Amino acid sequence: MWIFTQEGYISVVQHFNPTPGAELLMRSRSGGHLYDLLCLVITEEEADARVLVTEDHDYPYRVLVSREFFAEVVAASMARLDYSNFKNRCAETLGRADARVLGEIWAATHDFTHNEDLKVMTDLKDRVKGRGPFDDEGGV
Repeated sequence: MWIFTQEGYISVVQHFNPTPGAELLMRSRSGGHLYDLLCLVITEEEADARVLVTEDHDYPYRVLVSREFFAEVVAASMARLDYSNFKNRCAETLGRADARVLGEIWAATHDFTHNEDLKVMTDLKDRVKGRGPFDDEGGV
């Protein structure tokens, strides 16, 4: 799972050899991104003691966590969501260089739309409208 937040970008996967309390592997290509997310729920000292740094992997910053701990991190990041433009917020919190990378990712995601049959998706949207609230008027 890839997660992009105003604190940074992480990848989270099931650890290949899970143990109770350490089922997931949170990893990042930026130490700052991982530390900033972790420090939403633990101290810098605790994060420093838990983060592994390795040059042997494409994600050099790693931490083993429980699913419950990971849920706390995601919830803490979500609780800080108070912006209407993600890329602009990331320019403030992460800096222009990282925001530029996020802009490139945002642009690349247009291919998801190009890969779909929009007529089929419009028909699907019409079918689910009657199931409950569905408001996409404010989308960007």
